[in-house]
This record gives sequence, structure tokens and C-alpha cells, in this order.
Amino acid sequence: MNHLQADNLITLARYLSKKVFKNVPYEIDGEPCLILEGAEEFMVLEPYFEYVIKELPYIFPEDWYETTEGEILHVLDQHQTMETSLDEFFGIQTDTFFHLFFPGRQNIYKFSGKMLTATSTPLDIAINIFELVIKDSESDIISPEANTIFLN
Repeated sequence: MNHLQADNLITLARYLSKKVFKNVPYEIDGEPCLILEGAEEFMVLEPYFEYVIKELPYIFPEDWYETTEGEILHVLDQHQTMETSLDEFFGIQTDTFFHLFFPGRQNIYKFSGKMLTATSTPLDIAINIFELVIKDSESDIISPEANTIFLN
């Protein structure tokens, strides 16, 4: 796992558990869609819990903003992409992002939590975030590579 920013993730999970959203409702909009990008290239976009990302400027107003194109970005992200913003602020990379915010893409063995569906609630997502933070904090104590316990 990347170095999770546990405090930021816990703040996000607490916000989600309150179910008071300022930007959008919490239902997933749409079905997976196919976008053609030239003669032989295509990209599949899956629906995800986009409302969580859209709420970031309200949860962390000093740290996140929405561009005129509707992208949500971290103010200190020099690369200006959602992926690098999430990695920088929360310490989550693509596989963790899928686990937390894409229905049916959970890697429970690696990150804990439970499977999410299109009808999962904000509380379900919050629980998966809490369990991810717990699992990550346990990995700081036990090193699976060396079968060693670190007592710092």
C-alpha cells in the first residue's frame, strides 16, 4: 500500500457517515459506457461513487477546488489530474481508488472491507475507508516480508 494519509481518509469517512451532501445526491448515475477514441482505441468508463469526489471541496475547502471544466483537484497537485491529486492528498493509488469508489471492484483480501454495489450507501463506503485505514495501520506494525513485528 502507498503511504495512506489516515487523517484525511478518516475525515472523509466521518463526513460520508453523516450523509449530508452539498454538491450531489449519493446515487450512482448511469451505466458503464464506451467511448471511441480513434480507429482502434476505445475506453470504457465505469460508473463510480463520483459524489464522494465532488464533495471534496466542501469537506476540505482549503485543499480541494473544482475547475471550470468540473474536475476536482488538490490545490498543491502540480500534475493537475484526479489520480495524482488523490495519491498526494489521501495516499491512494489506482487500485485503492477502485476499491473505495467503484462498485464490484473491491479487493477485500488486500484492503479489507466489503463488496460495494451500485446501491451501496455512503455509510458502506465510510466503513470500507475505516477498514482500509485499520488494515494499513496493522501493516505498519507487522512486516509480511520479514515476518517481523515492529514496536515503535
